Order: sequence, then C-alpha cells, then structure tokens
Amino acid sequence: MRLRVSLVLAALVVAATWFAYVLQPEMPPSAAIAPPTAKRVNNTAEGPNHDLSPTTRHRTSARAGSARLLEGVPDFGTLAAKVAAASNDADALYAKSQAAGICEMQEDELNRAFARQRQRRGASKDAEASFGAFKSYRRRFCADWDGETFAQLAGKMADVDPTSDLIASQRLYDDDDKERAIAMAQDIVRNSASDTAIRNAARYLADAGGWTDGQAAVEGSYLASRLSEIQSLASGMIACEVGGGCGVDGFYAWADCQLVELCHPGISMEEIWRRTNAPDIYEAARRMVPLMRPRSE
Repeated sequence: MRLRVSLVLAALVVAATWFAYVLQPEMPPSAAIAPPTAKRVNNTAEGPNHDLSPTTRHRTSARAGSARLLEGVPDFGTLAAKVAAASNDADALYAKSQAAGICEMQEDELNRAFARQRQRRGASKDAEASFGAFKSYRRRFCADWDGETFAQLAGKMADVDPTSDLIASQRLYDDDDKERAIAMAQDIVRNSASDTAIRNAARYLADAGGWTDGQAAVEGSYLASRLSEIQSLASGMIACEVGGGCGVDGFYAWADCQLVELCHPGISMEEIWRRTNAPDIYEAARRMVPLMRPRSE
C-alpha cells in the first residue's frame, strides 16, 4: 500500500509544473519543467526498496520508453493518442498529466495571476502581448481536452513501472547513499530516454555539489567559475533533444515563455535560452552538450 501512495504523491507534487505561473509568476525560466522529488519507499512489508544503483539489472532500459513524446504535438488530442499508444509508460502518463494540468486551469485564474504579476513589475506592452499569446495558445491546445484531470492521471501514475528512470530520478534526494545516488544521476543524464528524469537528475547533481561532466568546455577560462550554471543549461538542452516539445511552438516552450514574458507564435526554447542567457553562457552550454551526452555510434 505504501508504494502505491508514494507513487501517487510523486505524481501529485508535479502539479506545480503547470500551476507555476499562477502561483509563482517570478519563477525563472525552465524551473517549471523539473518537478520536485518524491520520497523513496523504505524496505518494509508495505513496499519494496528498489535499488538505485545504475548497474542494477531490474532497472528499466535507459534507452527504452517514449522518447520525444511531445515532439509534433499541436493539441491535447494528438498527445492523448500518443500516450494511449505508449500504454503504461511513466513518461507518457507524466506528459499527459502536465497537459491536463494546464488545460484544467480556469482563465480567471490566469487573469488574476497576470494581474498580480503586473502589480509587481508594472505595466508593459510586451508583457500584455505575451500573456495574450499564451492564452490564445492554451485555448488552441486544449480545445479537444478529454476532461481527464491531473488528479485522475496522478492516480494512474501509481501503477507505472517503479524502476523507470522517471521514478528513480524522483527518489534521488531520499537515497541515504549519496555516492550511489550521484552515480545514478550521472547515468541518467548521460543515457536516459526520459527528459523529465534528465532534468531531475541534473538538478540533483547541482544540489549535491556539482559534477565534472562537460567541464572541459570551460576549463581554464573565465567561465569555469560558472560551471554549474552552464551544466544546468546544457542539461536542459539535452532533455529537450531527448523528449521533444521544445522547438518552434513546442509545448515546453509555451509552458516556459510566460514566465519570462516572451510568448508569441513561433516561440521555441532555443529563443528563450538565447534571450535569457548571456551569449558566452549560451555558447558554452552548446559546446558542453556533446561532452555530457556523447552520441552512441
């Protein structure tokens, strides 16, 4: 029973992903696409303690799953069809839960959030235009929403494979063996087909004191002191390449753009990264990507 409850909580805590704009309009870009971690289940009669070791045999294959699920998804109906085809895949259900979260938000909630934002930052034509574009996108994307709510999808998340990379990444913070958790997080960033797991693992590594992957891209330069920041940006680029939905009019781009008041038709994560980072930071992150995630032959 405890395992099922834990996995439901793992899904529920990511609700803030799509309510981030409503609740925290000052959140920095890309913060809204990396969910908080969930508690690991202890080894009791109520639930097994799944090994976090990157070499464990029962862990779901790092290259398996629903890679690039959000690629070429213009509306909720298209996403729902792809999720149905992926069956009980953790990343597929997670993607649908994110979409449901944004679709079930009421427009008056968004309007109140923008009013609070405007009060904090002052009136701005650019902000008004961005907000209008965001609402228009949301109406288009959610026009064929099937009514399945975030809470309902969170319940389904309780039945996914507990050894998937997504679930493993949500347990990293609660592993009492830090060395093992770091090794798992590094393996996820290097090899996983789960974009959300990659974002979770990269955040864990940054909080754990950083890691050396990609260091050669800035070693010996004035950017070496900003290694962690650049690694985080490069990890986001990797996650986008793996999971999709970050290109022109991509789902993730629209999820992030209102946080930085950049929404407009044709928005992409590439544009957001370029406009919210100094050119040297952006270029260093681009150089770092193939060092952190070598392409398999």
